Amino acid sequence: MRPGDTVARLGGDEFTVLLENIADAREATAVAERIQHALADPITVAGRELRVSTSIGIALAGRNGDAEAFIRDADVAMYRAKAEGTARHAVFDAQLHTEVRARLELEEDLRRAIEDETLELRYQPIVRTASGAVGGFEALWRWEVDASHLLRIAEASGLIAPLGRYVLREAARRAAEWDMVVSVNVSARQLRDESFPGALEAALAEAGATPEHLRLEVTERAIDQDAERTLSTLLDLRERLGVRTYLDDFGTGTSSLRFLHRFPGDALKIDCGLVRGMLSDPASEEIVKAVIGLAHSLGLEVVAVGAETAQHLERLAALGCEYAQGFHLAAPLSADEVRDFLDGRAAGALV
Repeated sequence: MRPGDTVARLGGDEFTVLLENIADAREATAVAERIQHALADPITVAGRELRVSTSIGIALAGRNGDAEAFIRDADVAMYRAKAEGTARHAVFDAQLHTEVRARLELEEDLRRAIEDETLELRYQPIVRTASGAVGGFEALWRWEVDASHLLRIAEASGLIAPLGRYVLREAARRAAEWDMVVSVNVSARQLRDESFPGALEAALAEAGATPEHLRLEVTERAIDQDAERTLSTLLDLRERLGVRTYLDDFGTGTSSLRFLHRFPGDALKIDCGLVRGMLSDPASEEIVKAVIGLAHSLGLEVVAVGAETAQHLERLAALGCEYAQGFHLAAPLSADEVRDFLDGRAAGALV
């Protein structure tokens, strides 16, 4: 660092550097490059050599002296650097400013939607392949952005907890109303939240729903982020509250088999990409067949997501897959549409 520069630890593995008397971004960039060069040398810990990479965001202070906005701008630039690869630095600019304003507006819109309970849920049927009976529904949130972007906004803004509580309450209410199983997607961050079990229990009690009415869907990627803690939380929810779990998007992660034998759940949901491709790609069908066999050997049932044609449904039934979900069966439905859908279908409860 230069004489007079200030270095501080903000928390965790995040540090900030305050550079005074900077003429332009080039001087700050030169300092950032020196920091990265200094941290590039390997570090020996407990006899093992570790290499640490650093992502750096750079922001130039404005004349208004808003320290909070100043740090936020540098933080945004840091995430841009991370997105571009490892050991990068990025400078906050007009484009990032526009992106930040758009993100903040979306956050505020989402906050109001949660408070006003105007966020719409849709419900896609999960159907028995052998009989066509409705086994339950998956609750899917619908908003002005796609679900994955909504999740990122909610997690980045700290709104994931109130959003999760809203979805749990609404799904539990509908499950009790229809006397059907409704599954809800939960993220790794929700499962790490100590208030989540209480929110789940409160949602069931408020709706008059039983634990058998709700299923939690957890992706492989969510478990990968903190396998031990996530599996422990799911086991506790099962033993203490009786709420069951599905492993979602199976076939997209990298470490499924490492924890699959310990997964405290009841079913696997095969990734839609594998299911959609099974009619045209023999390799995809072999993978689907293998996953079904693996699940059954572990005492798990299987839900195939992405059943888009009658041929998909027929082939899945022949392979022994118990349940299917996809546009051939039904698109995600509003609550009113669910009632009409159920009037014309037999029920066959999910595991």
